[in-house]
Amino acid sequence: MNRRLNPVIVFCASCAATAWVWNQFGTDAKSLPTDRLKSSATGNRAISEDIHSVLRDLGSAETSEAKLKSARRLDQVSVDQIRSGLEETPLVDEGQLSLVAKLFLIRWAGEDGEAAMNWAWKNLRSKGVWKSAYREIIAAWAWSQPTKLCEWAKRAARNNKPVLGEVSLADAEKSDHPLLDFDGLNDVSQCLVSVAPREAYEVFLIRGGLSSDDSKLTRSLQSVSAVQEALLAFDGLENLQPDRWSGSGIYANSLFHRWQDLDPDDFKRSRFAHLLPDRSPLESASRPEGPRGWISEFYEWTSFHPSAPPDMKDWSPEKTEAWKDYEAWRN
Repeated sequence: MNRRLNPVIVFCASCAATAWVWNQFGTDAKSLPTDRLKSSATGNRAISEDIHSVLRDLGSAETSEAKLKSARRLDQVSVDQIRSGLEETPLVDEGQLSLVAKLFLIRWAGEDGEAAMNWAWKNLRSKGVWKSAYREIIAAWAWSQPTKLCEWAKRAARNNKPVLGEVSLADAEKSDHPLLDFDGLNDVSQCLVSVAPREAYEVFLIRGGLSSDDSKLTRSLQSVSAVQEALLAFDGLENLQPDRWSGSGIYANSLFHRWQDLDPDDFKRSRFAHLLPDRSPLESASRPEGPRGWISEFYEWTSFHPSAPPDMKDWSPEKTEAWKDYEAWRN
């Protein structure tokens, strides 16, 4: 397959992958419960498609609509056929995971994420496309079976102590099971946070350390109930004390701030209200304005790093100026 495909076809293939995932759930993501998503893949597959027929039609389709229609038929292909199809299909296209392989792995992971992961580890880790395959698999797995993905990630982390950087090819080739490093666990947390906040933070706490994505993870929680569910991943919240943040308490602190941002009055009524200062007097003093998200990002940074400025090398001039205004207002 030539990677220099018409952009419409590339877009079509990506849409087909996404369409399959949503077809598994039959609803919009925002209406899904964030704690327990279950795949209905098997129950919805009333007919069976032949994978070779699907691929022939996909290859001969001349319009993007026809290609999308053919690709969506993968939903009716059994997992056994998906596996045999992967073994017969070019997996790498000019150094990248091929589009067909990507679709197959998403389809497989939605029904049996662990099997798809183990297959990918065995067959792709020496081809330079493992990380790409890994991300496709965990994204589909997170939507279909978040609890199983969480349990798998915690087991895999025990097989390899998460460290900064990537797992070396030499170490990977020695292992019969997937090895997760810091970035791998971080990716799992990011995939889980929108659908299963508690599981996302259970993986996050195993990962440890600090990442520039940490504030993004916290800001992904769009409701107080999601924040409260994330806090279920923490032990010893009742022992936390104001201004004494260490260990996992640092991460809990960011969730308390997120709760306070989302609903200050609700947080004020909670049993954790004593842990954060009441921001209402500060809010009344003409806080500087800026694009949505900057102020909460600045506030989270100063909460974690009261004496250190953020790394502003990639910031726009407008954001740098907003930081200066925020600092002047805060002090």
